[in-house]
Amino acid sequence: MNLDIPFIFLCFLYASFAFLFDGRTQSSLSTKNVVATDQFNFLKDLIIEERQARTQLENQMGYLQNYTKSLEQQLQRIYNTQSSYHQFIISENKKLKQDIVTTQFERNKTAQRLEYNEFKTNDRILALESNISKTYTNVVQKLGAWSDRALFSAWPDTTTIHAGGEIPFTNIQVSNGIKDLSSIRNHGSFVCEKDGYYLVSCFIRTDTSSAKFRIERNNDIIAAGSKHGDTGFESHAAIAAVHLDVGDVLHVTAGNTMVVDSKFDSVFTVVQIM
Repeated sequence: MNLDIPFIFLCFLYASFAFLFDGRTQSSLSTKNVVATDQFNFLKDLIIEERQARTQLENQMGYLQNYTKSLEQQLQRIYNTQSSYHQFIISENKKLKQDIVTTQFERNKTAQRLEYNEFKTNDRILALESNISKTYTNVVQKLGAWSDRALFSAWPDTTTIHAGGEIPFTNIQVSNGIKDLSSIRNHGSFVCEKDGYYLVSCFIRTDTSSAKFRIERNNDIIAAGSKHGDTGFESHAAIAAVHLDVGDVLHVTAGNTMVVDSKFDSVFTVVQIM
């Protein structure tokens, strides 16, 4: 670019001299010198102005280049920031999607666990209801069995019984769970209607000096009582727990001839205990 200025200057100078030395131009030497000087000054001023303009243009170009570079840097920073934000958004979006998947998975697991627990709870409730029902049925049955257990208590009339004779406990004081009381009312004998264990007791008041009595099951002795050497009235007892089958017979017999006093001091009691 700096070579263009001398070239222009030389061309302009050549044209000026050509004009001055043209034979048709009639001028004095002084006039020619003035014109040449003016042209030279004009050309010099033109070159100076061109250089100043060029310098100003170069300064403006430098400013514009710096400004453009600054803009490029700012745009690059903006791009980098946007890119960073974009990557951050993508990353956070991935995390959010993963969190949603994890949450859905955990929710499904929780729902399955709750469903399983509900199922197990329902099973336990059903089992508990069944157990309660069975327990209630057993309690009712046991209460029914308790309320229907066989028992009676009876006393005799005052009488004298010979050896081997059955003492007639025919006056029933209380009874429960026995359908047929005729053998007790007629003879003082208990006929078993229900299998089970029974508590059997007998108290006899007598003034016979030597008296013996026995509680028998099917004529086999299971308990006995006796009195010796005193002619006053005394009460003696015999008691036993025994298992009875349906049809077994319990009664009390005299071991020798003896007087049996009536009512409260002479009592025969049978109670089913289980």
